Amino acid sequence: MNSTATESQNGPATMATSLHETLQQELECLVRLYGHFDLQIEAIRRRNNKLIDDTTHDTNEEVNLLARLKQARDRQQRLLGRVLRIEGDHASVSELAARLALGQETREIASKVTELVAKIKQQAHFTQARCRDLEFTLQYAVHLSRELLQAIQGIDQPAGGRHYTAKGSTVESTGTRSLLNRVG
Repeated sequence: MNSTATESQNGPATMATSLHETLQQELECLVRLYGHFDLQIEAIRRRNNKLIDDTTHDTNEEVNLLARLKQARDRQQRLLGRVLRIEGDHASVSELAARLALGQETREIASKVTELVAKIKQQAHFTQARCRDLEFTLQYAVHLSRELLQAIQGIDQPAGGRHYTAKGSTVESTGTRSLLNRVG
């Protein structure tokens, strides 16, 4: 009977440790992804096509790894939720951590999981912001390239669209296209 009681206590602890390891891998992946976005922005600034291709490939691999880690985390959450007898199909990590915190042997891992989830949320916020920076950089590069092509072809049409003023606000473009950097 003691071995069954020990197994039931070790089961959640072992499963929670696996969940913690998966969450740690997700955090590391988000940090690497942030770095890839930085490299892509720098490659665009330098107009380094080889670096753009390489970083794009690396970014795609990180995104795929992140998706696989999310699937693994979801499976681990469902299984741990069943073992802990949490109602519903999908228990959140916070629900799992709260239930794990009730057990003597799982209290420490619950605390670690909770801290790691907070770090992941913060890093995800930073990574999403950097992704938006990359998106803006790409959109601006495409816009500038179109203007250059139109200037080379001799097309003289109003620029249209919006641009930033020196005070940081945006205004509708009026007049002809300018080859000056209108952003910043």
